Amino acid sequence: MPEILSDLTDRVVRGTWLWPSEKRDVRKELESHFREGIFELTQEGKSLDESIALLRDEFGDPDLAAKLIRRGKKRGRPMLWKALVSIALVTVIVLGAGAGYVAYVTLASPTPSVA
Repeated sequence: MPEILSDLTDRVVRGTWLWPSEKRDVRKELESHFREGIFELTQEGKSLDESIALLRDEFGDPDLAAKLIRRGKKRGRPMLWKALVSIALVTVIVLGAGAGYVAYVTLASPTPSVA
């Protein structure tokens, strides 16, 4: 893999913030995509350097690619994982609200007023 495309792949993979196993899959897929692109472009008569530059330029914004890849990979996660994350989030919110209420009742001093 040429250094330019390897750096591009690294940047995209780092930007996804996925699980390590998902990052490995993304890296393999991107490297495969670039290898196939180099092969096809060199078969069309372009030089290796032209092929690499063309692939790099046509790839687009690496940050946007990382964001879109992350979104797609997260959609593919198991339903059980999504349910557990949702339950954990609701639990944290309920515990935070309860702790806030208990702190308010415990620490607040009454302010009676006669109107």
